[in-house]
Amino acid sequence: MRMVIERNMFAQTRRLGGYGSSMHALNMHMDRYDELDFFDILNNPNESPDMDREGIHAQLEKIYGM
Repeated sequence: MRMVIERNMFAQTRRLGGYGSSMHALNMHMDRYDELDFFDILNNPNESPDMDREGIHAQLEKIYGM
C-alpha cells in the first residue's frame, strides 16, 4: 500500500508554469533507470520542433479553468 501511495504522489508532480515534468522521482522509485526503453529514445514530445505557440499564462488558464 505504501508503494502505491508513493507512486501516486510522484506521478502528480508538475513543474511551475504548466510545463510537463520529467518524472525523475517516479522513474527512480520504479527503478526505470537501469534499462533503456523504446520510449526513452523516440517520441519525446518535449523535443518536438512544433512546440505550442501559447504562452505560459494561456496554458495555466487552460489547466485551472480561469
